[in-house]
Amino acid sequence: MKLVGLYYHSPIPHLEKNHKSFADANGFAYQKYAIRNYYEKYRIIYSLLQDFPGELFIFIDSNSYFIHQQFCFPNPEHILINSPPGYNPLPSTEYVEAMHNFFILRSTRESLRMLEKVIADVSYTYLGERKIDAKLYFPKSFHNKCLLQSGDIYLNVDIPSHPDFFNFKNILVGHFKPGNLGLFSYANLLCGPAPELPDIPQADFEVINPGKPNALVTLYTPEIAMQGAVCERNLSRYCKSKELTLYVYRKNHRAAENISATWLKPELLLRHIADHDYIAWVDSDILISSEYNLDTSREFTAYQDMGNWRFNAGFMIFRNSEKIQNFLASVAARCESISDRSTTYENKGDQWQFILEAEKQFPDFSPLSNSRVNVLPGCELNAFSPLLVHFVCMPTHVRTRVMHHYDHLFFAPPCNSTNMPPAS
Repeated sequence: MKLVGLYYHSPIPHLEKNHKSFADANGFAYQKYAIRNYYEKYRIIYSLLQDFPGELFIFIDSNSYFIHQQFCFPNPEHILINSPPGYNPLPSTEYVEAMHNFFILRSTRESLRMLEKVIADVSYTYLGERKIDAKLYFPKSFHNKCLLQSGDIYLNVDIPSHPDFFNFKNILVGHFKPGNLGLFSYANLLCGPAPELPDIPQADFEVINPGKPNALVTLYTPEIAMQGAVCERNLSRYCKSKELTLYVYRKNHRAAENISATWLKPELLLRHIADHDYIAWVDSDILISSEYNLDTSREFTAYQDMGNWRFNAGFMIFRNSEKIQNFLASVAARCESISDRSTTYENKGDQWQFILEAEKQFPDFSPLSNSRVNVLPGCELNAFSPLLVHFVCMPTHVRTRVMHHYDHLFFAPPCNSTNMPPAS
């Protein structure tokens, strides 16, 4: 049997080591191919099957890693593959969707015929519709349920869809691709070394490194306590190295009013701005590199958003001035005038209120580039290392572990620049 890695991402040293270790532990040959899309992936697979009739192949991509080290599933006659979570095809369906991040194929006439259909579909998707992330369908006769098991070992689990499985070891392959964030191999990140997750502080509020000229403010709630603790560990280390004060709120003091914590930003900034020359807000899904120096060149600093907003309110810097205090008070008043603030994105969220007030009070304002600050993991430009990374669009259980590993591998001292993730 041969284990074949078909990799969209590079470099992925931790993931390759994981795959090679699995192959060695089971006596499998190992080889890898760099691919750019599913069109190339299935052309390679078809070619390998044609060149080695009767051979068994295990195919795995760069979003997937081995958790259990021993292969314990029966060798298939043709293919071993399972369906994605929540997928229930109609009884009349001839071809069904499959989790094709990991599967086992024997080179037979039937499997080659099956791949002809898959390749035709993916060729149309790539050359016609020009989609990158295609859903692919396999004959229903080869269909296996989502959480397919052999004994107590699961074959292939989509970790973001099953948060409890982070605590399980009885999984052969974990698939880890949060949403559509495909530029970065999170599987490689999770295969890298990391210490134990931090302890969760118990106090509702704490001032770390008090009395400094400039400060950061952050807030997280008990619902995301572990994510917040990971962020706090990073911010605390950063503030101590840069001689900044850190204000950490660990409870939403207005939860009884059914107000989501994100709406408290202007209120908390106003509470502390008078004690500092500059103060910055930092969301709890952000990590900062020690190479970043707080930008104090403007009265109000914000960075481009990852989406189509004017700027992102997850990280903002303010000078202690009368104009800024009036600005924050106006944003707070806007927020207070909204009756429903029960969720982060209700009524376009607090970010929209910051944007509207900035357009009114700072008509010449332009956000700074997010090529290195307020960047998604793996999306930095020109091969420069990121300075401030924003982990948006992930379930909390996913984000916590991604941030934990990322902080240890890329930002915690000693920081080895050769470990930095590749540019997109």
